[in-house]
Amino acid sequence: MRSNIKTTLFAAGLGAIAMTVSASAANKVSVPSGAWGGDRMNMMMNATGATIDMDCASGVIKGKIKPDAKGRFTARGTFDQQRGGPQRADDFVAGGKPAIYSGQFAGKTLKLSVTPAGATAPQNYVLQQGQRVKLVRCY
Repeated sequence: MRSNIKTTLFAAGLGAIAMTVSASAANKVSVPSGAWGGDRMNMMMNATGATIDMDCASGVIKGKIKPDAKGRFTARGTFDQQRGGPQRADDFVAGGKPAIYSGQFAGKTLKLSVTPAGATAPQNYVLQQGQRVKLVRCY
């Protein structure tokens, strides 16, 4: 009798663990690698972060992008804003300024906000998976 109760309790415990693992796995949003584009921005995402190219800017997301169950994420990286013509030496920061990237994945759409250090407001973009846009560089 005691061994049946122990077996039943053990099986119930394993079932609860299995349900918790499958529920947490179902809540994860995967980050599709590859090209994302739109709003004068191309982003190439991979397992270790992302690189960003724009008409007059570039950036890097350093580290794996980890969205929550609703597809939202926040990541750190760098952002380098350029402008046409000669740039002053004190405008240049090797590797870009520190930046915060935040966003939300919704299917094949990514709403992305970029907040470079010292910015008063984020820059907002909407990107589509698998899309690339033609950039017009400001040299």
